[in-house]
Amino acid sequence: MPNLTKRIVDAAKPQEKLSFLWDDALKGFGLQITPAGVKSYVVAYRTEEGRTRRMVIGRHGELAPDQARKLAAARLGQVRTGKDPAAERRALRTGDTVADLLQRFLTAHVDVQNAESTRKEVRRLVEKIIIPRIGKAKVTGIKRQDIAKFHSGLAETPRQANVALSVLSKAFNLAEVLGAAA
Repeated sequence: MPNLTKRIVDAAKPQEKLSFLWDDALKGFGLQITPAGVKSYVVAYRTEEGRTRRMVIGRHGELAPDQARKLAAARLGQVRTGKDPAAERRALRTGDTVADLLQRFLTAHVDVQNAESTRKEVRRLVEKIIIPRIGKAKVTGIKRQDIAKFHSGLAETPRQANVALSVLSKAFNLAEVLGAAA
């Protein structure tokens, strides 16, 4: 098969089963065509452990073949450095949320290490302030600027903002120590 071009991709017809057209220019880059006719650009590779992976980069129409080829080359570059982009994507999608992390932190640390009044205050802060604002975010997706934005959003109550920041910081530090956060 020659290089995937817009003309070749547009001419590709669906089969009874999932089918693929592979690019000659970039090994591992191809087009996936579903029986329903959905065309998506994919990248296929082997991990260092020898597992075969295939991940969708994007749909045809949203991406041009040249754009998809560049994205595929970047993913394959990650693979050459020992990374597994498909596993990283899966971990991001299925990983713990901030709410999950905080619940473990409350149980494993706050309930064990603190007095009753402190436990109540920290639980109140977690349940009423932190979880409603950032609880649904994935732990692996939280960046420093997200925490700073959260903290500055509580500027009207500086003491509460600082305690909430401290709780988040301790929860993330504990998760790193225990290996719970990637």
